[in-house]
Amino acid sequence: MKSDIQDLKAGQEKIAGDIDEIKTDVQTLKSGKKELYALTKSLEHRQEETTSQLNSLSEDVNYIRGFVTKLEDSRQKTQTVFDALCRRSIEQEENLRRAK
Repeated sequence: MKSDIQDLKAGQEKIAGDIDEIKTDVQTLKSGKKELYALTKSLEHRQEETTSQLNSLSEDVNYIRGFVTKLEDSRQKTQTVFDALCRRSIEQEENLRRAK
């Protein structure tokens, strides 16, 4: 009977050791979970910042496109005026040659 009690105590001590090991493992898992949660939140924040920067760049590109379009329109108008002035100058030169 004494040996049965000692066997039960030994089994109980082994179970207690196993429980302590499980508790340690659970604490490690909880710590890892907290770290992963913090990392995930950090990544979400960075993604929001990146999205904001991308939107800002998109707006800048749209502004530059509009500006380039206006410059191109202005260049075309200037080219039209320049061509007309060149033709007029050539005509006036011809008229001066004829008049001489």
